[in-house]
Amino acid sequence: MNKAYLCIPDKSRLLFFAPDTPKLLYVRYKPVPHQKISQQTCEPKQIEVKGPKTRGRQISNKDISSVTTEPTRGWDEEAATTQLAFA
Repeated sequence: MNKAYLCIPDKSRLLFFAPDTPKLLYVRYKPVPHQKISQQTCEPKQIEVKGPKTRGRQISNKDISSVTTEPTRGWDEEAATTQLAFA
């Protein structure tokens, strides 16, 4: 149809893209003073699929440093890790 869709807002970066839906995503946030949660997990199955005009789904208002399907080298197993909840 020769249409261009704006998938992410200006001044944004795409941090993760996969052809299949992974079972679990590991989200790490950029360190900030007095931040209680520095990492979270997310199940993509919980997110409903929306149309192209919705511009995606915001995971958090914090700055994200990485999104991966496996725990990265900097992932702390003993740190406070919570599950992302989508309303």
